[in-house]
Amino acid sequence: MLIHRVVTAALLAIALLVLLFGLPKTLFVSSLLFILFAATWEWSNLVGYKYTSSKIAFMGVFSIFAFCAVFWLSFTESFNGNRALLSLIFLVLIVCFSVVLIFSSQNFKHLILNSPPLVTVLGILVFLALWIAILTIISLENGRFLLLFGILIVVLSDVGGYFIGKLFGRNKLAPKISPGKTWEGLAGSCCFSLGLLFLLGQTNQIFFTSSIAGNQGVIIFLLVMPVVLVSVIGDLFVSVIKRYSGVKDTGYILPGHGGMLDRIDGLMLAIPVFALLISVLGFV
Repeated sequence: MLIHRVVTAALLAIALLVLLFGLPKTLFVSSLLFILFAATWEWSNLVGYKYTSSKIAFMGVFSIFAFCAVFWLSFTESFNGNRALLSLIFLVLIVCFSVVLIFSSQNFKHLILNSPPLVTVLGILVFLALWIAILTIISLENGRFLLLFGILIVVLSDVGGYFIGKLFGRNKLAPKISPGKTWEGLAGSCCFSLGLLFLLGQTNQIFFTSSIAGNQGVIIFLLVMPVVLVSVIGDLFVSVIKRYSGVKDTGYILPGHGGMLDRIDGLMLAIPVFALLISVLGFV
């Protein structure tokens, strides 16, 4: 199982680098949208849609919003950063409010997760926020490197949390939601991401503009800590929905990892927050 997980992760890393730096902008964005389509299909399974027509309809609704976002933000022309920022703030606030309700109140959790229409709407909002965040990031100078930086935060968080949790994990973080997660693993996620990305920032300037290049340590800390915490919350959020749906994995297309949604669950909330943070911290 671990070998499958490592091999799949290595292949995914290679595929990601090819997507990021080997494709022209149009093909790159189209490839990312295709990945989101795969994730929305798996989300429709979690919602409980049994008929293919219902799943296609769900993907179709998301597609309409995704293409409308491209035109609304003038992505193919002069990107409208103000619209993107306002859209992200609006979507992130709604999604975060919903997640807080689910985690803080059993009544609201049952109300939301037992209602397929509400879970459907929540899914569209989550994927739309992720899509707009991706468009926002790659529209910036060194946008593809910045997107890689955001993904690295989440990936290194997963790696640090997994191994530190396995070696030293004693105190459960959320035993009813994800028994494998521990507070020690969370600390490992933060330290591992901070340490490696700090070294990367000290040795490579491609992620930083000249205006903030002298404050890499502070910038990395302010970026990494919130994104790591939000990525863990995103992971737990999807785990709650999976438990309500009675499934362990959202799919089987990635050996050792499960489905596409299992692989990007930490990114779903983290990348929108990352996009907001780089706007606030002066990357725009």
